[in-house]
Formats: sequence, structure tokens, C-alpha cells
Amino acid sequence: ERIGDHAMNICEYSKRLDDQKLSFSDMAVVEIESMRKTCLEAMDSFKAMEPFSQESLAKISALEEKIDDMTDSYRENQLSRMKVKECSHETSILYSEMLTDFERIGDHALNIGEALASM
Repeated sequence: ERIGDHAMNICEYSKRLDDQKLSFSDMAVVEIESMRKTCLEAMDSFKAMEPFSQESLAKISALEEKIDDMTDSYRENQLSRMKVKECSHETSILYSEMLTDFERIGDHALNIGEALASM
């Protein structure tokens, strides 16, 4: 349910961008797409690895760590883009909110993995 809440938030940010005719920089779009793919890979790990094992947990843990690292790196990139006025404050806020939601999806995926591994 919580993962769904974060996914809905991301959809709402996308709709707000569209409604207000705002857009991310090309690089920000690439970064968001990369986060999306990594989160989907973490979620797909649940169905690809049945029965769930410590190996499955290790994979999800590595993906969650990758998502955390990407979040930190992408936030720094966004600050750099803001400094050179490549993006607006408004789009930067939405971008940051999206990163936070993707990062939380990774956290929840790891929590689910830990629960499955302990069964």
C-alpha cells in the first residue's frame, strides 16, 4: 500500500508538470527514468525469485543501496543545474519530491524483502 502511495505521488507530480506546462531538463528526465527502472527492477525481484531466499534479499539490498546512491548523486546534479539556471525552482522542487518517493519505494522494497526472508 505504501509503495502505491509513493507511485501515486509520482503520478501527481507528473500531472502537475503537464498541467502547468513545466518540464525537466533532458538530464533530469534521464535520471528520473533511471530511478524508475531501478525501482521496477527491485520490485520485479520478488516475483523472479520464488521461493524467496537470502540471495534474493541480497539482490534487493544491493538495489536499495544503488537507489540511495542515485538519489544523493541526482540531488547534487540538480543543485548544479539550478546554479546555472538550467531549471526553475518549481521544477526542482517537483524533481526532489520524485526522488524522495523513488527512494522510499526502494526502502519499502527492502523492508518487504527482509520480511519475506525471515519467513
